[in-house]
Amino acid sequence: MSGLRINFSKSCVYGFNMSDSWVRGAAGVLHCGIGKTPFMYLGMPVGGNPRCKKFWAPVVSKFRQKLAVWKSAVLSYGGRLTLLNSFLWGGSGEKRKISWVKWEAICWSKEKGGLGVLDLRRRNWALLGKWWYRLGDGREGLWKRVVKEKFYEGKQEVGMIDVVSLRVLQIWGDIIRIGGKSEKLKNMLRHGFRWEVGEGCRVCFWRDIWVGNKSLRDLFPRLFQLAINKEGTVKENGLWEGERWKWGIEWRRERMGCEKDEEQGLGVVLASIKLRKGMADVWRWRHDVEGRYVVKIAYEFLAPEERLLEGQLCNLIWCKLVPSKVGFLGWRLCLDRLPTRWNLWKRGVMLQGEGMVCGLCKEGVEEVNHLFCTCKVAWLVWVKVFKWWGVEVVMPGTVRGVVDFFLWCWGSVGEKELGACMFLVTSWYLWFWRNSLVFRNNGELKEQLLELIQVKSYLWIRNKVNGCVFSLAQ
Repeated sequence: MSGLRINFSKSCVYGFNMSDSWVRGAAGVLHCGIGKTPFMYLGMPVGGNPRCKKFWAPVVSKFRQKLAVWKSAVLSYGGRLTLLNSFLWGGSGEKRKISWVKWEAICWSKEKGGLGVLDLRRRNWALLGKWWYRLGDGREGLWKRVVKEKFYEGKQEVGMIDVVSLRVLQIWGDIIRIGGKSEKLKNMLRHGFRWEVGEGCRVCFWRDIWVGNKSLRDLFPRLFQLAINKEGTVKENGLWEGERWKWGIEWRRERMGCEKDEEQGLGVVLASIKLRKGMADVWRWRHDVEGRYVVKIAYEFLAPEERLLEGQLCNLIWCKLVPSKVGFLGWRLCLDRLPTRWNLWKRGVMLQGEGMVCGLCKEGVEEVNHLFCTCKVAWLVWVKVFKWWGVEVVMPGTVRGVVDFFLWCWGSVGEKELGACMFLVTSWYLWFWRNSLVFRNNGELKEQLLELIQVKSYLWIRNKVNGCVFSLAQ
């Protein structure tokens, strides 16, 4: 025994499906208080209806207190991205800002041009899908027996493929009806699982997927209608003759016409199947090498196939040599989602003073290709950067042209990393200089810009590369 004692003065008795008189009597005997549901345990509500918004109100209130708006105001975009992934920060509810990129695209992986922010809905689908796997993986449990008896009327042994009963409520209803959330999710659950047949005791001959990528019911629909035992297992559709297995499917009548062709096809399929006497059937998931359901793989599989940016461009943007805030600026730049005066005007923001004039040269319209490429001030900065690198190039007229130059100018991976670093650092300080001129009317950075790019590039590379021995002068 641990020797610990219960402090009844700080304890409460909770009654579930018990009369009030019984609960009062128990509290009197134990000399403790009477508790009511819902109550808080370890910071989480217990005993209420989790579908109601008010049930989660204490949790939301606590998060709002911890993630106050003033805390997010001092964070860079890289810091906010980290905070989003860690604590699901949602910003201020009082001020509505411009939505530059749709939320679905932000939740795409960085390899597809998104930010890799966790998509809670897709993550929840992946987690719920694991219950489908567990229901048919062969390991027994009380919960599994209850679900099968209550929702499947004892007719189906495996998987949540065909729901027999509609008497489904709350949590189990969400799990069972998950296949209807999206077409891709439905296909993953219906066709992503298959049986590795042993003796065939648990596998439904017609309905389950155990031969190829489809069930025999879908492959041979005419024969399925003629079969007597449509719910029978594989083992019930044949018998062992010593150590040899012989198929014996029972039909309602003789096959005719197209039915004979299907019967021949079924015979070819079954001839390649070898049952293993005394071996258990195993529930496998196709998308994992070991056949296990992995939530991470399911989450990635459920992601949309579209992409915002091509793969090589994503590798350049998320260069490991620069901080995440610099990569975030490069991401917005390549998507043309920076708050330039042209982009603000397109989104209905009324501009005062200079209107849409470039904040650097005060001549052209301030859109990304002009601001970062054709602007004579920005062009001069790029010329100095290329000269510093010992490269002579005709300056492209678009951001994508500059990106392509850095992608194809150097061959090795290390050189491409350094080129990506130069592109991102130069873009970062061009945007920083533009904001200094527009908001603080500070033009002192003009003479220091190249030096800032050189120093920052050196410092960031030195901090990121292990064993970096070259000096700033080198």
